[in-house]
Amino acid sequence: MADRKKQVAYIDGLSSVRAVRRSGRNADGTHYRPSSEKLPVVETPSDPQPVKPAKRIGQTALPAKFNLICYECGFRFVISGALKDTLCPKCHAVLSARDHRINSAWSGVIRTVGTVSILPGANPEGGSITTRLLVLEADAGSASLTVTDTLELCTGGSFDPTRASLQDVSVRADHCVLVRQRLQCRNLDLHGELTADVAVTGLLTIRAGGCLRGSAHAAHWTVEEGGGVCARMTIAPGEPHAPATGDCTPTPPRKNSSRKSK
Repeated sequence: MADRKKQVAYIDGLSSVRAVRRSGRNADGTHYRPSSEKLPVVETPSDPQPVKPAKRIGQTALPAKFNLICYECGFRFVISGALKDTLCPKCHAVLSARDHRINSAWSGVIRTVGTVSILPGANPEGGSITTRLLVLEADAGSASLTVTDTLELCTGGSFDPTRASLQDVSVRADHCVLVRQRLQCRNLDLHGELTADVAVTGLLTIRAGGCLRGSAHAAHWTVEEGGGVCARMTIAPGEPHAPATGDCTPTPPRKNSSRKSK
């Protein structure tokens, strides 16, 4: 069988012109009428405003930082964020961040990088406490205290300085504290009243409303307006070799003696 040839249709120029004319006539029909709905016109401003730079954030909330000392190896390090159980970077011991509140008879061992509060009514009978922050509102008794950050003293709080290893000591505002034995620490911050013989290797700060009575030896000291000092002060670097003696009774001024002229 012979192959059938495919028939190809060709359109000449005259036919194409007639087709264009017929399409123009059909545009007048109902199917090609312009739409009655008008599209919204976007107006471009004649004077475009310059793009303003983005506003900077005025304040940012920085995470809290905590200075910790491992109670296993003594390594110092800093953590940021929430205080929780953590690992020592040196010895890899798990350090507990649990808070403890003592308000009754107690005897045992507490080791934490959190806070320990000895509240009124507490009766520690020996034992050992190692903590980052210690709030003392009652007598610590014969308990051995190791505070790696701050000891906060309140009215009624007392302890044996010979059985304590301290860094910083603070007295809360509107509280009066009496320490009968010599108190040695790194920094002392007084918002309330303290009567003691203190030896401060760092900075002694007396805030407005605070007062120091007794005697003190400090490398540096600052007294804010409204703070009071009724103590014998020794400002010198290092620790004194012997405890200073003094009391809060001011020395009366000497009377000037004048000779009678003949």
